[in-house]
Amino acid sequence: MLDATFYTNVLFQIILFLYFLNVNGTLTKHQHFRFNNVLAFLFVLLLFHILYIIVNIGSPIGLLYGPLLYQSSLALDGKTFSRIHYIPYLFLSLMYFCYTIAFHFAISAPFLEDFYYPLYLFAMPLSISIYSLLIAYRHVKNPSDTLSPQHSFLSLLTVLSFCVSVPLFLFATAPFEHRYGGINLPYLIYLLLALAGLYIASYFYAANLNMFKAQASISKPDLDTNASAPIVSAIQRCLAQTPIYLDDSLTLQKLAQHINSSPQACSKAMNEHLGKNFYELLAVYRIAYAKKLIEEDIFGKLTLEHIARQSGFRSKSSFNRYFKMLEGCAPNAYRKSVESKSA
Repeated sequence: MLDATFYTNVLFQIILFLYFLNVNGTLTKHQHFRFNNVLAFLFVLLLFHILYIIVNIGSPIGLLYGPLLYQSSLALDGKTFSRIHYIPYLFLSLMYFCYTIAFHFAISAPFLEDFYYPLYLFAMPLSISIYSLLIAYRHVKNPSDTLSPQHSFLSLLTVLSFCVSVPLFLFATAPFEHRYGGINLPYLIYLLLALAGLYIASYFYAANLNMFKAQASISKPDLDTNASAPIVSAIQRCLAQTPIYLDDSLTLQKLAQHINSSPQACSKAMNEHLGKNFYELLAVYRIAYAKKLIEEDIFGKLTLEHIARQSGFRSKSSFNRYFKMLEGCAPNAYRKSVESKSA
């Protein structure tokens, strides 16, 4: 007779299967919403993991932390995620399922008993550390023009995850020796997992709090949107007359100085009247300039990397992301359409 732990694990596998069906957030197009969806699932995963520890379920749930962190990083940058990253989890999950069946029905399976847990104990910290380093490498190689609060949050969460992998590695080398240098490794691991869960919960709490504050501020009767209209006009006039947006070091502070205003007033005016933040507004002018360069480069001598830099973008990834967001196609596809029209 299979007990409740088996059915709890089956329930979680069903939830995972439903998540895998929508792994790239096809129901949610906006990248920040996709990021929040992945993060919410990571939080649910942590809760299940804590439950598994309490009821002594050895499912390889820890192999999902690394891929989910990486998926959240890709979602934040508007990139797709391949299901191939979940293969290690699926493989060990199948092993654990066979091990559970063999255990409950008293079937001798020495290979599973001797191989599964040592493999899982090493694979979990290895997965977390590799994906943490991969996320760090992506941030160094392709620095984002828009360092949003989500980017900052993910960076700290990645560091915390890498810290979790260290005691996990030590525990994997000697699973029956719970202490290392006087430190109780299981307790330390549980503490770090709990901190990660609390950190994710604090993110959603802060996000909801900011949303409520924004709604409250909009409903205030003394909010005068007309007062910021001249600031928007000054910003648009400045960007149209002086191509300062081509400077990749342009900041909100510098733009505010150009029109003799404050960064706070400029940001408020852009959000209220244009529905854009500072970097999104810059992208409109930069992409328009990039399109002009592509259209004038009839012989295709300029590389897209060069065009991106000339247009004020620090990285090609940001250039591609904003170009596709505003024009509905990649820069290379736009160049081919221009060439076909001129042919």
